[in-house]
Amino acid sequence: MIELKKASRIYTLGGETIKALDNVDLSINRGEFLSIMGPSGSGKSTFLNLIGGLDKPDSGQVIVNGVDITTLKDKKLSQFRNKQIGFVFQAFHLQPMYTALENIMLPLEFAKVKPKERVKRAMAILKMVGLEKRAKHKPSELSAGQRQRVSIARALINEPNILLADEPTGNLDSKNGTMIIELLKNIIKQREITIVMVTHDPVMAKMSDKIINIHDGRIK
Repeated sequence: MIELKKASRIYTLGGETIKALDNVDLSINRGEFLSIMGPSGSGKSTFLNLIGGLDKPDSGQVIVNGVDITTLKDKKLSQFRNKQIGFVFQAFHLQPMYTALENIMLPLEFAKVKPKERVKRAMAILKMVGLEKRAKHKPSELSAGQRQRVSIARALINEPNILLADEPTGNLDSKNGTMIIELLKNIIKQREITIVMVTHDPVMAKMSDKIINIHDGRIK
């Protein structure tokens, strides 16, 4: 499903050259739940950004579902990302003035899905994450765990093949964090989605299928 071939990403900061990723080779299978761990600045977020098409390597290839996304122009890359990849963030990034239902429907609006179909699909996803009774609640009326479930529902609404999660339990207590990981595992069972998660929490990482550690831009 995902393959990095000799992928490197280099930044220059204050005259210093930093290898955020250094000649990385890695394959991730369909339906796999992979955790990425490592200290701050090790290259975890760069790794996730390359897979998600939010950044491009300076050398090497990033192949997602058979497509070398490093060769795609911006418009094609945006279309590919919208259909193939869902994103979940530590800070939720929900629109505060929108209800849970409206937040989830946003990607469908961009995809030009008809209004009635948007509501139908968003309600089905809300039910899947156990929040159908919170459809009309705004983020301020939801707990942190509930907000993250809305964020996950929004990431799933376009039926992506890949879910990229950047510290999805970072703002949650251990109970809610465990619930979110269990939800992600259930999603894999139901939809055979590939999940790649960046985390600092070894307890949450151990709940995934595989853990890789990145240090100084290299997989250890």
